[in-house]
Amino acid sequence: MAVLRQTMRPWAARPCAAAGAILAAAMALPAADARGAEVTVSTAAPAAIFPISEVRAGMKGVGRTVFVGDTIEEFGVEVLAVMKRSRAQGDLILFRAEGETLAHAGIIAGMSGSPVYIDGRVVGAVAFAYPNGKDPIGAITPIGEMLEILDGGLEFPEDGAEDGPPAARSWNADPGARTSGAVSPGGAADRGSRDAFDLLWRGFLGREVERLPLPAPGATDPGALAPVQLPLTLSGWAEPLQSEMRETLGALGFSAVATPGGGSPGDIQVKPLEPGSAVAVQMVRGDADLAAIGTVTYIRGDEIVAFGHPMVQAGPVAFPMSSAWIYGVIPNNVVSVKMGGSTGLIGGILEDRRAGIGGKLGQAPDLLPVRVVMNESGAGHTYRYEVVRQTAYTPFFLPWTVSNSYLARGWGLGEADLVTTCTVYYNGDRSVTRHERIASDAPSQDLGQNVVMPASLLLVNPFEPVRIDSVAVTVDYERRIGRARLSRLSCSPLRAEVGDTLEVRVEFEPYRGPRETRVLRYPVPGAWAGRSLRLLVASTPDFMEWDSDRTPEKFNPRSLPDMIEMIERVPDDATLSVRFYAAEPGATVGGVEVSGLPPSMAAVGAKGEGASETREVSGRFLMEERIATPWVLEGGEQIEIQVER
Repeated sequence: MAVLRQTMRPWAARPCAAAGAILAAAMALPAADARGAEVTVSTAAPAAIFPISEVRAGMKGVGRTVFVGDTIEEFGVEVLAVMKRSRAQGDLILFRAEGETLAHAGIIAGMSGSPVYIDGRVVGAVAFAYPNGKDPIGAITPIGEMLEILDGGLEFPEDGAEDGPPAARSWNADPGARTSGAVSPGGAADRGSRDAFDLLWRGFLGREVERLPLPAPGATDPGALAPVQLPLTLSGWAEPLQSEMRETLGALGFSAVATPGGGSPGDIQVKPLEPGSAVAVQMVRGDADLAAIGTVTYIRGDEIVAFGHPMVQAGPVAFPMSSAWIYGVIPNNVVSVKMGGSTGLIGGILEDRRAGIGGKLGQAPDLLPVRVVMNESGAGHTYRYEVVRQTAYTPFFLPWTVSNSYLARGWGLGEADLVTTCTVYYNGDRSVTRHERIASDAPSQDLGQNVVMPASLLLVNPFEPVRIDSVAVTVDYERRIGRARLSRLSCSPLRAEVGDTLEVRVEFEPYRGPRETRVLRYPVPGAWAGRSLRLLVASTPDFMEWDSDRTPEKFNPRSLPDMIEMIERVPDDATLSVRFYAAEPGATVGGVEVSGLPPSMAAVGAKGEGASETREVSGRFLMEERIATPWVLEGGEQIEIQVER
């Protein structure tokens, strides 16, 4: 057979500014699999089309799919009926499959897209089956409906394009590397909804693990046709994480049939791609792989259609497309499954529509590089991943990369003290860094979302489009619980004069450790003369709860720069906050608390045109200090102090 060889085109990143270059050099990592991938496709003319108008019950045909390895096999097909308007703007062809494998296993998860031919002409793709069906009966999506996916074209925009999916480029960028600034799928850069942002922001301020809500899985009628499931290969993922992944992916619309993954044996040459070949749509790749496996239906030049039904019908998307190797079929009473894994990249999936998916060979979409470094007792291990740039999925996938890296080296249950750093590089020359300290007896559950919260917030921010270039995470951990409770607060003297020094004693009660006392000293300035003071000493959760109730607008970002500043400014859970307030009213201006604004001016602002900018608040801010501690803290207390005139 004559074949056409295409070398994957690596697209160069746009040169960056000097500051960006310095950061890129500092973060540079060896690129894995940096060579261009060679794609081979048949040069034979596409098969002629058998229109659904000519299909009749009783017709015989053949289907093509892979049951083992990458060898395409044929199976018999008998048309049972043509079901007109069986779904919105669509018809289906009911069929019975014939052949030893399908007679035993039924319609198999992973057959989605298997092309069916009548008289040598392609009629459509195996796409639907009856759950729990005793016989191999299913339905075919007509090829005419699938080819409509290609009518609008599947072109990658050039670097810097203002709409469309992200520009294709090399898929081996590393954290810190600057990219072109091309936008994300659907005509805009990564940007989420206000509801998703509000949920994550509340979690960020509350220092609790908050997860984006999952849609409720739809009920399945066991007697109704349903899309043939897409096996999800979970290669390189820790076992404790896989159950959460299956639940989440199922709720997102993917068929949660997880199988061990992997590539083809090293001594096997993968065959040229053709209709009936197994194909994988990758969502995460690198040190762990997450991909959905189906079958190629039709190839036209460098464009393909596959599956015959949607992944989740997300419209314009940008997923890497890979060839796949099938280890074999696992028969099951509920649904038999092709067990396989993705191999080399061959292109990108750019459309996810009702009648299937459409992709382009020879170019791969830009992926989000993620580097995770795990350090235990001075020994470091680095993990690298690449995650799809799709706002609906990326915030779910990013935490998994961190949790998986930890579970590869650490422990799922038992005491752990973790110090984390997450740096997110975005918009070509900018970055935001967040440090956290986590003390947990279930670290694998508490780690992921908390650590990558800055990246998730950027992805779903409601203010402006953001392009995340890369994410770099470092986790230092050891076997202990670094937690302490603020058990007692005292101050001397409680009636002070200007020039006196307030001696503040804070007593901590560490977990399974002796009590410790810290002494803090603060001179009394002349500006405090004649005032009643309130001293607040608290852990971050207690401090944030009290302060956000007192000045809620102070913690509501109004812009992307405002949000970035808060991400870096809000203290972590190992910080002790010390604040002095005067008893009289204070004020915030534009959400920022000020110490020098007279109460009368604050009152005027609150009633006048600047009401949205100036607010009167309880207590006038005087001074604040933040103190790092070696523990995750809890608790807080207040003391009243009188300064004489």
